[in-house]
Amino acid sequence: MLPLPVHTIRALPGGDGSIVATLREMVSMVKTWRLAPVILQRATRLVRSCPEKNWRCEVAVLHAFVRDRVRYQMDVNTVETLRTPELVLQERAGDCDDKSVLLASLLEATGHPARFIALAFGPPPAPYSHVLVETRLGDEWIALETTERKPLGWKPQGATRVLPFYV
Repeated sequence: MLPLPVHTIRALPGGDGSIVATLREMVSMVKTWRLAPVILQRATRLVRSCPEKNWRCEVAVLHAFVRDRVRYQMDVNTVETLRTPELVLQERAGDCDDKSVLLASLLEATGHPARFIALAFGPPPAPYSHVLVETRLGDEWIALETTERKPLGWKPQGATRVLPFYV
């Protein structure tokens, strides 16, 4: 297994042209961290309260944990950054992409597929300014917003561009 540094914060290029690079880095982080003992153990502890094979309960518990127990904190001024899931867990803080990477890692660690959805608001070509996670329950992809206290399935209205990116 690869060494997994705890205190990693990656600075990434800003601007709309870099959204794919940012999403690729997010996917790479999830593929690594979903196998990390700290993520596997935390995910297992969180879903333990759910009845066996109650996938909706598992998704709801993981979503609520990241949404409610990790504080939203903006990136460094004028620098797009990504924090590792372990750092987000330790600091209990991160922006939408940090919280999304943590949630996707927890979901994947418990067998739930995840994808990222980047959203742009305003007249095209408005830049992508938000990201959230979706997971599949049955045949449906369900939105998991982590920066607002909203239920499973809620996502911000008014997006003029939507970019799905699979883990």
